[in-house]
Amino acid sequence: MELNVENISLHLDLKHPIKCIFVSDIHFDGYWEKGGRKIHKCPPELLNQIKLYVDYHNPEILFIGGDLMDDCNSNPYPFFSWLNDLKADHIYMVLGNHDLDNNGYKACTEDILLASNVYFGFNSHVRILRDEEVKLDNYGLRVIGIDDYTTGSFPCLCLDYPDDTTPTIVLSHNPDTYELIQEGIDKNHRLFLFGHTHGHQSNFIGKAQFISLLKFLNKFKLFRKFFHSDSQIQRWIKCTKYDKYVSGLYEEYYHHVYVSQGIGTHPPGRYNCPPTLTVFEFD
Repeated sequence: MELNVENISLHLDLKHPIKCIFVSDIHFDGYWEKGGRKIHKCPPELLNQIKLYVDYHNPEILFIGGDLMDDCNSNPYPFFSWLNDLKADHIYMVLGNHDLDNNGYKACTEDILLASNVYFGFNSHVRILRDEEVKLDNYGLRVIGIDDYTTGSFPCLCLDYPDDTTPTIVLSHNPDTYELIQEGIDKNHRLFLFGHTHGHQSNFIGKAQFISLLKFLNKFKLFRKFFHSDSQIQRWIKCTKYDKYVSGLYEEYYHHVYVSQGIGTHPPGRYNCPPTLTVFEFD
């Protein structure tokens, strides 16, 4: 599977230009079965391609937007070993719904945090941000990482610094988060990075209208029985509440909102919506 690379330049009013890379929804060690064989959600060749791009660009910051693991059967230690070999000055991650002990996924959050600590300890340059911030004074940048809002820890108090004029990037998993917090944040929060949607793993004309129709029909028992609980249709219906931000870059008020198409793939697969790595150039 070929990795799609997007290149985006944004003015954030930093002290000097920096390069950052954003990936999300890796679903490391996840798979589904088809015809008696395992199909990896994130095959090794994709991880190799990510490493090649990261090492080539050697970014100041690598952002990872959650769903590092797939479920409680995923082993986090090989993931952090792979991460440890990447050439980036800083690596900041958040946890997604598949990483957290909620939503029925029963991911082993403590195992993820322990594995991260084994490889990186108290290294301030590589961190899982859980409703907390990091200030990078040499860039003139603040980074805020927020847990997936469905965990119940929302809202994040680290957003409430009205007197701090430092340009800020907010990293979280689910783009619904922006809908919930947008009225309470100021223009210094320049960029919001999200994943979760996988870009709905498909791209076709009229997709947004089609999914809105499916959500409407799903309210009625007559139609609901035709939407199998583990089907792609149900993934479209349940993916997000607001459905405003699916993939790509959006401009809202003073803010930029970017939603990644993700790396890992749920069954049955992707159509015209490839796994994506995004290279940002900020100044």
